[in-house]
Amino acid sequence: SDINVLSAPFLSKYGWHILEVLERRSENQGPAFRENQARMALQKRRFNEELQRWLREVRQEAYVDIKSL
Repeated sequence: SDINVLSAPFLSKYGWHILEVLERRSENQGPAFRENQARMALQKRRFNEELQRWLREVRQEAYVDIKSL
């Protein structure tokens, strides 16, 4: 579709839609884009590793006292 042009209405499994392309990005985002993507992937991995470590600690320190009625 062209920029700033509304599409004809179309039906999908989610209902009727009308699209408007506001801008286009080139496929080649350059080295800065790739570097940012790599940095974000590493941060996500570190976050998940730290989250799993914290969850293990919380589970190890958890104390549950079950009393029968």
